[in-house]
Amino acid sequence: MPRPPVHAKRIADDLRQRILSGELRRGMPLPGRREMAESYGVAVLTLQRALAPLLADGTLRAESTRGTYVADRPTGGRRRAQANIAIIAQSEIDPNKGDGGEIWSARAVRACEAVLSAAGSSTRFYNVMHHTRRWWTAPLAALQAAAAEGADAIIAINLTEAPGWAEAVGAFRQQWPGPLVYACGDTLPPGVSTVSHDQEASGAAAATHCLATGYRRVVAMRPYAASWLDHRLVGVRRAAGRKVQILDAAGGRPVHEFWARPAPEQVRFLADMVRGILAEPGPLAIIAPSDGVVRDLLPTLEQAGIQPGAGIGLIGFDDL
Repeated sequence: MPRPPVHAKRIADDLRQRILSGELRRGMPLPGRREMAESYGVAVLTLQRALAPLLADGTLRAESTRGTYVADRPTGGRRRAQANIAIIAQSEIDPNKGDGGEIWSARAVRACEAVLSAAGSSTRFYNVMHHTRRWWTAPLAALQAAAAEGADAIIAINLTEAPGWAEAVGAFRQQWPGPLVYACGDTLPPGVSTVSHDQEASGAAAATHCLATGYRRVVAMRPYAASWLDHRLVGVRRAAGRKVQILDAAGGRPVHEFWARPAPEQVRFLADMVRGILAEPGPLAIIAPSDGVVRDLLPTLEQAGIQPGAGIGLIGFDDL
């Protein structure tokens, strides 16, 4: 039966008492955070705040791929947190569950929580929503809220390359002198510690794999303009040389405008991009910018009587 609505401190006290009483045993996994929030009648953010001190003092432990557990040796609040770390990301789902929505942002948040809590730090998650349900309407507002609420350090995670984040982090750097890390697909100017994915290396690895597998022709798609995609194509060219053909139909269209199109229009656009190359002979590999693009290519291949994995090879970088 759902418990009555309570504040974060009362949730933390309730969980601590249930652990001390043995109701929640050592090593026992807790329910998912969305499920726990519903059982207490609060938002996921409130539950996050309730769990933070329990993770910080070692009463609970978080594992990046498995969830939250009662620690094998609960300390009952005797260990003091070393730092209060704010984690800011854009995610439509509970960041502690790995299903649906922007899964990679959610997993990155969960991994940060696990590592930081194991080191004795307290974490607080700020979700930058971008559709109708919003907690903070912009990354700069979330950064400023984290600073105002006493964060000792801030991690901003933008794995989906949402627009406006680089500018927000750069502006916030001028306002806030504390430790700030930006995790993204590109780098920023000096002044912000950046954890970036090596897109050029990913493109080179994809092209190398295609050629090693026996595909004599490699085609890379550029359906939209994005700096991370251009870096990836540099790697494709480096690995495949003259064997690669770039299908460039971006026309200056940024990635978020492409995905804002209705789904049938996206499918037609991508079909028009590849229709000419499908009739050419020889084993063909297509390197798409994402697995979402690959998904939208499948109807076109089916209509042409081409079997993926047999008549054609497809690489779509893992977004879904």
